[in-house]
Order: sequence, then structure tokens, then C-alpha cells
Amino acid sequence: MLTERSAPEEVVRVLLNDSKMTLGELSEMIGAAERSISRWARGDKSIVIQERYLNAIDDLRYLHSVLGSSLAGAEFAHWMRTRNRRLGGERPTTMIAADRYKEVKKAAEAFADGIPD
Repeated sequence: MLTERSAPEEVVRVLLNDSKMTLGELSEMIGAAERSISRWARGDKSIVIQERYLNAIDDLRYLHSVLGSSLAGAEFAHWMRTRNRRLGGERPTTMIAADRYKEVKKAAEAFADGIPD
């Protein structure tokens, strides 16, 4: 389970391995190259994660923690990939990549709180 204190590398590892997000999806949402994300997941300390990527990783950590109580493992990735009524039929992954994280955050919180569509 990810916490506020989870290192960015751990967040990336959990999203890839436990939640079954793909390198391509994370690359699109974070804005970093797939190779960089792969190196972070392996714990490669030779590269420093830039601040703009840290913020995006933290946003994904937050979504994972909010939805994690309701959606285990790959169910999180499924929620992120699926067109969502709360988001006007758009996919959360696409919206995050388009810098619309706040809308996805609001939808995730409503889902976790059991608020009907």
C-alpha cells in the first residue's frame, strides 16, 4: 500500500507491477520517457527525477491511495483506462496526460466515497 511517504521509485514500481499499468501509460501521464520510468522502477540512482515528474508521480500516488481501498491490483489500472461517466465518457489516463488531473481526482474521490454517478 502506498503512503504519503512512499518514494517516487516505489510508486512507479507499484503502478507497474501490482496495478499493471504499462510503461506507455505512465509515460503519457507523467510526461517522461518510458526508458526513464523503467530506470526509476529498477531503482537506478544515476538519474535524478525532475520536479515536474515528481509532482505527476505524487498525483498518481494519491489516486492509487484513494481508489486502493475499493480497487485492488489491476482493478486500479482498469478504472484508469476505462471511459468514465463521471468524466463525460473520457478515460482518466487521457485526461491526466492532458493536464486535467483535478477532474480525475474529483471523480476518484466521488467513486471512493460511493457517490452515485
